Amino acid sequence: MSRFLALSVGLSVLSANAQYWHALDSGFSSPAQVTTIFADEATDRLLIGGTFLSVYNDNDTVLATGIASWNGTRWDSLATRIQEISGNAVAPIGWFVRYQGRLYACGEFSLHTDVEEGNFSLAKLDEENQQWGPLECINPLLSGIMQLVPRI
Repeated sequence: MSRFLALSVGLSVLSANAQYWHALDSGFSSPAQVTTIFADEATDRLLIGGTFLSVYNDNDTVLATGIASWNGTRWDSLATRIQEISGNAVAPIGWFVRYQGRLYACGEFSLHTDVEEGNFSLAKLDEENQQWGPLECINPLLSGIMQLVPRI
């Protein structure tokens, strides 16, 4: 009987200290998918990429165009829009990476340069002025870079 009592008490203590999943505020616009998640230790934010147009906090809606950041209490967009809006969703963001201190994103988007050349699939963030920009080289549509984007 004492083993049964000890087991019962042990299970009660474990269930009382259990952790549960919670929603991160109100979530994403629909229809949308989250296609990547990245813990950005440099800025202490969680970056989410996907096909969503907006993210929702309790009191406001933030236009995010496929990239949102979570600071532990609320959603926000990350810098300028990385892509143009087409309908109620955007092309998916495939991944983020920090390389030599700079944040990069890869996805199925096109980012136009100042001379209106299409620069597909890769962008880098200028964190000083919060602007997404193309890499120094032009990545044409048929460059094969989109093969780096994970398929959903």
